[in-house]
Formats: sequence, structure tokens, C-alpha cells
Amino acid sequence: MKITPSYAHSLNGRIECINEAMGPCAELIIEALNGPVEVKHKGRIDIVTATDLAVEKFLISAILEHFPTDDILAEESGSRADGSEYLWIIDPIDGTTNF
Repeated sequence: MKITPSYAHSLNGRIECINEAMGPCAELIIEALNGPVEVKHKGRIDIVTATDLAVEKFLISAILEHFPTDDILAEESGSRADGSEYLWIIDPIDGTTNF
């Protein structure tokens, strides 16, 4: 993934990064819909799928590749916070139960 150099450390660069990451994430999700869905329970009524984990991992990787000092709060893997000006909040598949 390549970010426009003039956006490299701006909000626009971050928007460009996440927009570009959405294509591969959509492919992961569509591929998962065509096969069996592996489900694990995080709590009594709270579930997580392998797709949740794969999408979250991909997004975190894409963000850190271009913005390694940004903070991240991810639903499945927790947080990575160093006091950055920017905080990414990731919920890979909102509504996993319906998924």
C-alpha cells in the first residue's frame, strides 16, 4: 500500500490509508461468507470469528506500516497506546452475530 507523500503525516494520509485497506478487507469478508464460519465465544453472548481476527490483523498491520507511532484500540486484540495525537479504534466486523 502506498500513501501519497504529501499526506504521509496528516489526517488525509490516514484517511487515504484506511480507504485503501478496505478493498483487501472486503475480499477477506466476502471469501469468508463463501465458506464455513469459525466462531469462538468471548463471553456468554459475545462471539468472535476467524474473519474478525484476520480483518483486525490486516488493518493494524496497514496502519502501523505507515503510522507506527499512532495509538490503536482494537476490539479483539486490545490496545497499543503511547500517547499519540492519533487513535485508531477498530471493530473489524460490527454485528458479528449477524455475520
